[in-house]
Amino acid sequence: MSGNRELRGRARGMGWRASRAWGWWRRGAFDGAGLSRGRGAIGRAMVAALLLTWLGLTPAAWGQRSTVSTGYYDPDTSFRPELSPRDVHVIVTVLGLKPEEVAAVNTLYDGYTSELATGARAVMRDVGEAIEKAEVMEDARLLGPADSSWGKWRTQADDIKVRFLEDLKSLLTKDQEARWPLVERELRRFKLIGNGRIAGESVDLTRVADEVVPKVWENPEAAQVLEEYAATFDRALMARETAAGRFGQGKESWSKLVEDEPTKAEEAFQDVLRVRRALRDVNQRYERQLEGKLSDEEAAKLRDAIFEKSFPRLFKETYSQRYIEAACNVESLTPEQRARAIELRQGYVAAVRAWRTRAAGAMVEYETQDYPQELLVKLGKIPAGFADGFQGYSFLPEDHPLRKVRLDRYALDKESREKMQKILSPEQRRGLAVQPESTASFTDYSPYTP
Repeated sequence: MSGNRELRGRARGMGWRASRAWGWWRRGAFDGAGLSRGRGAIGRAMVAALLLTWLGLTPAAWGQRSTVSTGYYDPDTSFRPELSPRDVHVIVTVLGLKPEEVAAVNTLYDGYTSELATGARAVMRDVGEAIEKAEVMEDARLLGPADSSWGKWRTQADDIKVRFLEDLKSLLTKDQEARWPLVERELRRFKLIGNGRIAGESVDLTRVADEVVPKVWENPEAAQVLEEYAATFDRALMARETAAGRFGQGKESWSKLVEDEPTKAEEAFQDVLRVRRALRDVNQRYERQLEGKLSDEEAAKLRDAIFEKSFPRLFKETYSQRYIEAACNVESLTPEQRARAIELRQGYVAAVRAWRTRAAGAMVEYETQDYPQELLVKLGKIPAGFADGFQGYSFLPEDHPLRKVRLDRYALDKESREKMQKILSPEQRRGLAVQPESTASFTDYSPYTP
């Protein structure tokens, strides 16, 4: 499964240290699902902080001092309710609740989120106090209370969710309770859909439709498509979990197969890939059906949202993108400059949109070759050293479609930015808040296991 990790490092000083640190990261710190074998989010944050710190050290500082950081949570994401308001909306729709029953569920949900928020504040206080004391005393052992508080919180959050679902179930009539297996199906999809690896596999058509077409459930034909989708997707989802689960919760059994019988490992990888593609096919088939039940405007919104969620790496903002946008907003532009800048931006946006379509096609074609790096080494497709660090597309030949399409994007960005620079005066260029990047940033989507 994809790690989706963010790697940042200075352009200089990324030699053997980066390779060793990244190799250690890949070999044992994380399992196939991208979760630390140690303390979950704590371990992930700690490994990330250590790696980023090592990559940033200068040679002179390497043997003298280092900075070690331990992170416990992301304040923006770690305390979000596992069930979002949209998830609850889907659940009550599946159950067919009446308005007054929906109001009762919303009251329950408010209590659920309130209890989570209260617990979150207590955890942040406990962790913060432990960190402050440990830093002042320069004694990492004093982080113990933070470890304990965070561990208890994860259990507490699960318990709060279970109570919410039990309370929700207690509100149902016998007829509604008979539909509870449908709720369990929805919860299963919410939980497991993120285990996708290929483009479009982790897209939840129900969620996306609910986001971009708010009244989709009021359209009987569209609602029928979504109900059929949920049942079909659930079967394909469970087939995927069974196929991918053959290799255990960690990566040990997969690594052993790669080491002992790489040819069989390649066959197993292709077998799981076929199941993953079948799951994506369900998404694509029902997306087309749903679009046929919507207005042209709604269908276009749905199509764009599905595409972006299927290929997020094609939507990473570039320096040239930011530059062009900032240039169009310079207050001192003359009317003639502004007209030229806006025209250039419109052409650039259209060209990027067309490029994304081509790049998406190249990415889908590459899926059958996108093996874990350790398997590529055992099959003799890349040198052994390539398995020890982040590589991206660096081992692909220069004429590979993915490298060519990526080069096309770079050329488009560079040419468009330079044209925009010519529209601006020297003073306007100097006043732009957007500056060239000082940090190289890569997101690693390479798989660990099938």
